[in-house]
Amino acid sequence: MIPFVREQYKRIEPFTFAELYIPLYRYITYKGLYGVLTETPGIYDVGLYKGYKPLDRGWDGTAFNLQKSWHFSYDEFTMQKLDEFIAARKSEGIEILFCYPPIYTGLTRIVDNLDECYNTYQSLADKYDIRILDYTYSELSADTTYLYNATHLNKNGAELFSRRFAHNLDSLNILH
Repeated sequence: MIPFVREQYKRIEPFTFAELYIPLYRYITYKGLYGVLTETPGIYDVGLYKGYKPLDRGWDGTAFNLQKSWHFSYDEFTMQKLDEFIAARKSEGIEILFCYPPIYTGLTRIVDNLDECYNTYQSLADKYDIRILDYTYSELSADTTYLYNATHLNKNGAELFSRRFAHNLDSLNILH
């Protein structure tokens, strides 16, 4: 993880040394790095289900309250790779859907270029005829009882959002 990103993550929530210094450590496996290296299935099961671990944490707000502003940025290389990935999936006949998940409404007020963020993804959506489900300003975003930090839902919020998202997917007839 590059130092700038590492510093940003440290401000959001506590991360372990491995999560900060080993790329994708947090997402690499359901059983932890030891299980990957030893190929011992499930020896260190960290409670993930299909890559998801419900965090039953409440909103603290301390880290968020220290933020004066946030800035959306990206690099051209990453956007090029995303564009290539989308083009390849579309050529395979795979329907793609973008989703803007709930984020704390207070965060949307301090992102100094939120429109640029959404315009970046909208241009890809327009280019490839991709639908977007936008939950940025859903009621989950305004109520900190459903969040454990400004960008992550807690267990209750994730369960409510998952039901709503599944319902919306079903109504779009994407999975049929």
